[in-house]
Order: sequence, then structure tokens, then C-alpha cells
Amino acid sequence: PFRGAGVETRLRRTKPRAPDLEPVSLILPQDISLACNSPERHCRSCATMSNPRSARTARKDQKEKDMKESPEPRIQFVTMDEKMLESAFETAREGYMQKQRGELAHWRDVARKIKEKFDVEFSKAKVWNCVVGKDFGSFVSFNAKNVAYFYIAEMGVLLWKHA
Repeated sequence: PFRGAGVETRLRRTKPRAPDLEPVSLILPQDISLACNSPERHCRSCATMSNPRSARTARKDQKEKDMKESPEPRIQFVTMDEKMLESAFETAREGYMQKQRGELAHWRDVARKIKEKFDVEFSKAKVWNCVVGKDFGSFVSFNAKNVAYFYIAEMGVLLWKHA
């Protein structure tokens, strides 16, 4: 059985069309609907379907809520400028809240999110590195004014540029 969105389902294999492809159809119990009808209680997956607001507005509202609920960063060591530091805090807080809600499975997913954002925003090449976790040691070489080490709750973040 496969469990998803609180519904137990069964997978039924159908006849493959090509030797390397194997299609799978999903069978849901008949008494389960994918979107809930009650505006008081609805799941995250159907919130945008049952709500007339756009998905972008719903994501923006969730992000604002996360910023209010997430703990303040505790700086250990920082040499980067204010704009980069604020971007690191924002991305790390967002990743922390997604990890707490179960949207991200591992700390490395949070690290990947931070690294990819910094690779796109602050450099042309992929020169940013990020370590995220509860307990880690490090010894790194970095460019001047391009390192940040901080905590958000129990999550430690080490972000640096090396090229």
C-alpha cells in the first residue's frame, strides 16, 4: 500500500507500452474526494483549489506566516554584506519551516535550497557551498566577505563562497 495525503491507496500495474516504461495507475477508495468542501478545515494540497485566491498569493501568505513563527537567527560568525545575509536568513528560515512541516525530508534539502538560491542570485558560477544540520564540524577555505555561520533554533547553517 502507498500512503499519501492521509489516504491508503493501492497501485495497479497496467500493461507497459515500451520495454523501459512501466505505467502505474492510482486507485483511490470511492468515499474519498481530493478536494475538501469545508472552508474551515482543508489540507495544504487542496487549499489553492478550494480558495479563489491564486496559488501565488497562498504561497506568499504561507511565507509571511512562516516568518512570523520561525525563530530569530543566532549569528556565530559572519563576514558577508547585509543584503546577502538577509537573503541567507530568509531562505534558511523558509527551509527550516518546510522541514518542520515535513515538506522537506532531510537537512541536505534545506542546504540545497540555500546553495541553489545563492548560486543564482549572487554569482554566475556554482561557487557557493552550504552545510546544514544539528551537529557538524567544519574546516573550510572561503573568499573574504563571503561566509556566514548561524543557527535558526537547532538548525545550524554554514554558508560560504569558494572559487
